[in-house]
Amino acid sequence: MANFSQAGRDGIWNVLKEGGSYTMLLDADDMQMSDDVVEALGDTLHTGFEMEPTSLIYFDDAASEILRLADGWTAVPVRVYRAGGKIIYKKLSDGRFEARITV
Repeated sequence: MANFSQAGRDGIWNVLKEGGSYTMLLDADDMQMSDDVVEALGDTLHTGFEMEPTSLIYFDDAASEILRLADGWTAVPVRVYRAGGKIIYKKLSDGRFEARITV
């Protein structure tokens, strides 16, 4: 589970409120993917890819329930995509992921 610093939380909330972009690092554990997904991503794993959340997030009741149960990183894509934004991920050489949030 992603542990956000206060600066990370502030960066995310600022982008959600004001727009713009914010880049943060996620541990590999926060981005667990099956071998099939890794294979399907191919080179984009290291150059940048988007993993859109389920369309259920656009239904208020479903989004509320997801956010109620979410911990760490799970809530971020819900909030970002509901705000009309997107997240581009890129796997780094050390195994972590860069997540560029844009709204």
